[in-house]
Amino acid sequence: MRKIIVLIALISGSQFGAANESEPVGTGHAAMTRSVLHTVIARYGTGMKEDRGLVQFIYNDAPLLCICDPEHDRMRLVSPVLELKDVRTGQMAKMMEANFHTALDARYATSNGIVYAVYVHPLSTLTEKMVHSAMAQVSILRNTFGSSYHSGNLAFPKK
Repeated sequence: MRKIIVLIALISGSQFGAANESEPVGTGHAAMTRSVLHTVIARYGTGMKEDRGLVQFIYNDAPLLCICDPEHDRMRLVSPVLELKDVRTGQMAKMMEANFHTALDARYATSNGIVYAVYVHPLSTLTEKMVHSAMAQVSILRNTFGSSYHSGNLAFPKK
């Protein structure tokens, strides 16, 4: 798992620096901060481990990693699915179709030879409900790879 954290840190390009954690967002709620985000993750996830601003945890039997960059107002939740070399014929097309129809806010993505389930969003505008939904979507998308390729109950119709 340590290797995956290093890979994800390399692909993120984030600075992981501190930022003003009290800026208002204008959305009727206080801006999400790294510390509040970590509190939300601890509330819903298990086995939480922090390392240099990265948070590794388990949710819905899926290993997740949260990469948070307050300086650039970004948050990324990722979960490794499998190595790209192990993707079978037709699975890449199914991942791309799922990204359009059934993956909701999470997506399949590849980097450095790994397929990931990923959710990317501005940090400041997140709410606890959105973070919990993101955790669920990423874990479901990871866990349904190779079968239904979905991240929740909603699916856009195929025409």
